[in-house]
Amino acid sequence: MPEQKKEVVYLDIDKILVPEERVTSIVDEEKMKELEESIKERGILQPLHIIQVDNKYILVDGLHRLLVAKKLGMRQVPCLIKKGTMRDVLVENLIVNRQRGISDPIGEATVLQTLIKEYNMSLSQAARELKISESTARKYLQILKLPEDVKQLIRQKKLSLGCAYWISKLEDSNLQREVANDAVAYGYTEEMCRARVLQLMRPNITPEDTGYKFTPSGAPQKILPKCALCGKEIEQGGTYLWFHDDCAQIILSAIEEMKRAEEEKRAEEERKEEMQPVPMPQPYFLPGSIPQPISQYPIYNMPQPQKPTPSESDWIVLDECHLYNRKTKQIVRIC
Repeated sequence: MPEQKKEVVYLDIDKILVPEERVTSIVDEEKMKELEESIKERGILQPLHIIQVDNKYILVDGLHRLLVAKKLGMRQVPCLIKKGTMRDVLVENLIVNRQRGISDPIGEATVLQTLIKEYNMSLSQAARELKISESTARKYLQILKLPEDVKQLIRQKKLSLGCAYWISKLEDSNLQREVANDAVAYGYTEEMCRARVLQLMRPNITPEDTGYKFTPSGAPQKILPKCALCGKEIEQGGTYLWFHDDCAQIILSAIEEMKRAEEEKRAEEERKEEMQPVPMPQPYFLPGSIPQPISQYPIYNMPQPQKPTPSESDWIVLDECHLYNRKTKQIVRIC
């Protein structure tokens, strides 16, 4: 649309029409009082933005100034007027407010829907007209299905567009309200909303699949990831490594093999310890290295001698492995 010269015109308030499909900010009561005091003291310093469609004057920007002027009984307000179409009204209202930092997903979604239904635009055409991506446009159309009280939470910036989009996937309006209220109460992120909705929609999805579990009151609880090797939870700040499934399986198999080898080694060592003979005391020699009888020397693994049974005093220690019987002249190996 070609740029037209604009000049301030004082227009009767009763002639200004406010379209239903529009983007506007939510102003609290305190801000409205401040605006009222300012206009009462100094008048309207910033003119209203009007587009003339045929013989009608349609408001594009300045709704709150218009409302205060009506409340104060003003008959005329300063306006910048240019000619255009209702389509121009819809698009300019959205873009002007967006440039001022005003975000109203519900208002933008309503404008988008109007362009598609009343002006026979495709989704991609309407998205280009409003300077938004097609994925954002699809989210806008989806959230229009939400109950009015949930839409109001979006207008008040209590519920983000991302959360609203996931909540809109629930078919039950009461369930939509429940999750929306929980999201506001507990400050859900979009990731938390996605987890909550998926668990409600698909019974086969577990909390571990989504990364969050929820208390009966709706409070979210983060599920820490577990190490695939040891099974322990990974606290925040842990190191994450990515593996292909095949490589991860090789690593896990190798670790299992190492564990089995360690267990087998431990079992073999225990078996060998059980088979070891009881160690004999060191042999006792009197001065001169002559073997002497040891009456209190315990004899282990010694075969039963033939009768007559010799007494312990008949045995002398030859070395670590041999005993000698003085009476029978028998040498016995004990190790």
